[in-house]
Amino acid sequence: MGTIVRVVTLVVLLALGESAAQAQGSPCPADSVRSGTVCMDEFEASVWRVPSPTTTSAGLVAKIRQGTATAADLAAGGATQLGVASDDYAPCADDGQNCADDIYAVAIPSVAPAASITWFQA
Repeated sequence: MGTIVRVVTLVVLLALGESAAQAQGSPCPADSVRSGTVCMDEFEASVWRVPSPTTTSAGLVAKIRQGTATAADLAAGGATQLGVASDDYAPCADDGQNCADDIYAVAIPSVAPAASITWFQA
């Protein structure tokens, strides 16, 4: 449930755009980190497609659910990051249909959060 809350928070933050603090050039808030020229909530989530989540990658899925998965774990497990440059969540539809079973939100420091994601997909 916490992962869903993080992704929904991400969608809201992306919709709001730059914060007033960023627009005025002030430092990032305590719960954020600077990523390039913007402040990013340290708990924004990236979205990953994990191959064979119930068999070969079951251990990786367990780490994701425990909140201990790292970028190295995801790469080693053959996971693919989604939502970096486009809406590449298919077959996960904009209305949230077909999104179960192989797509996971993961909060990893310094990994770009998902973009081009709808509220239903989140």
